[in-house]
Amino acid sequence: MLLQRLLFLLTLAAAATAQMRDCPGISGDGYKVMLDNLSVFGPGGQTTTLLRDRLRQKVQFDLSAIQLETTPQMVLVPCRDRAPQDVTDFNPVIVDSLNDHRVLVEVWGQIEAHAGLSVQRAQLNFTVVPVNFYDRPVVPPGGFSTAYQRRIGGNPDELVKIFGDFSDLKAYVSIAAGVKSLKEHDYDQAFQCFCRADALLAQPPTGMEPAVRASLVKYVNQEVNNAFTQAHNDQPVRSSLGLDGTRPVCPGAL
Repeated sequence: MLLQRLLFLLTLAAAATAQMRDCPGISGDGYKVMLDNLSVFGPGGQTTTLLRDRLRQKVQFDLSAIQLETTPQMVLVPCRDRAPQDVTDFNPVIVDSLNDHRVLVEVWGQIEAHAGLSVQRAQLNFTVVPVNFYDRPVVPPGGFSTAYQRRIGGNPDELVKIFGDFSDLKAYVSIAAGVKSLKEHDYDQAFQCFCRADALLAQPPTGMEPAVRASLVKYVNQEVNNAFTQAHNDQPVRSSLGLDGTRPVCPGAL
């Protein structure tokens, strides 16, 4: 019995390790957004493939839009062998490593896949790495997540619409890029990213809980003040922020 229990525990440990495999793609330069392999519950099949493809397309589209609106360049890193199970997988050691590799956000989650045409559900989770690393109290107890649900009609192509209104990622990436830019003393870029995040949160993003949104709005405003203060005090770094001692104001919705 003891041997069986030991083997069982070793199996669990091996499975957990497999779920959080390293992603070699993050070793390159620049800011990154990681898209993991989503865990699947249910028979799946073609449904799962379509949902995964749609998510990948949506994330790439949103990143392209962000790069047109803000300064930092970033790349999408697919991590198909990596599938976190919950927020506890992101311990301080892992978050530290992600932050060192300039990962902004890691997207992971679960698909509740059904065969045929019915209600399709998915949950996406967002590990906002710089916030997790520098300002952990801002992160909700269960992490940042959004549930998506759509009833599919008579056309299987409607499967691709489940992530159609998903806009949370833009806000999370903008916040993460702002925090990371601020830590790297790029104050102008940080200010631009925080202003973009503030405009996105004003909409507000689909699926984001009101309490989470309110907390992030407060956090973003605080970080805008930090960007101004640090730019004003960091004389060796050239910045257009606060040259006249006046706190800049975001230019409104971008």
